[in-house]
Amino acid sequence: MKVSGLNLGLINGEKKYSSEVKLVTVKNIGGFSMVKIAFVTLVATALAFSFWPATDLQAAASDKPLASKPKVDAFDQAAMDAVKAKLESNLTGLPVDEIKPSPVPSLFEITSGSDIYYVTKDGNHLISGRLLSIKNGIVDLTQQSKQKASARLSPYRKSIVDKIKDEDTFIYRALNEKHRINVFVDVDCGYCRKLHKEIPELNDMGVTVRYLAYPRAGLSSSSAAKLISAFCADDKNSVINDAFASRPIPPKSCKNPVAYQYSLVRKFGINGTPNIIFANGDLWPGYLDAKGTLKEIEKRGL
Repeated sequence: MKVSGLNLGLINGEKKYSSEVKLVTVKNIGGFSMVKIAFVTLVATALAFSFWPATDLQAAASDKPLASKPKVDAFDQAAMDAVKAKLESNLTGLPVDEIKPSPVPSLFEITSGSDIYYVTKDGNHLISGRLLSIKNGIVDLTQQSKQKASARLSPYRKSIVDKIKDEDTFIYRALNEKHRINVFVDVDCGYCRKLHKEIPELNDMGVTVRYLAYPRAGLSSSSAAKLISAFCADDKNSVINDAFASRPIPPKSCKNPVAYQYSLVRKFGINGTPNIIFANGDLWPGYLDAKGTLKEIEKRGL
């Protein structure tokens, strides 16, 4: 289950922010889960929750120093264990990968896949949104947590992706290969189509591109059928080119890697397309043009 916040606004030109956040009340009555959603308005000068586009907050998330790490004592650990058990019992669609103290003393921070949530210490209220520190400028603490969680997954992503054979991908080879990237794509994704047009320039820069399958609507969707048909074609790159161009493709079926690659998505912390995985396992969650991709590769020394 997912809940979401709304936009944060500037009040009277001052650093005061109003945010509508979805607050989930979690109860379990008679063995049945009940989720009661209420809308609350938070106005604060020290923090706010909101969904701002990641691009609006990247600088704030990456350049400002992190606050000191909250300490964990025995009482907190017992409370976190109890809250984790309660959430996993009452909200079966929300697996808790990690729970820890948040920068706000009354809340714990939860990592679930690539998502960050906040929960009250009694486990009765779950908040989805962005936690911003505005003590010294705007610092997106939620984005920082997402970046740290993603970085921890990099070695795991690399170990899995390195085992995927070229023949189980759609591969666009650079003649003078210097770098490789893997990209999770959906043929019906607009930004995937935009990235697909960057392939010639990427190849000219020495970047080989491998596509992995992520049909966002699921394995029974028309997008999955198109990916499977392309994988099973005699000239699969030509067929997926047609799919990206919205041209009809002949339906085919065979043994294919679509379901396996789809199963990796949550494990990798991916929740959209395109998603780029660099050679060291780092994840870029979204579209990058050719020059931006090469810049990120070189920044990592790959």
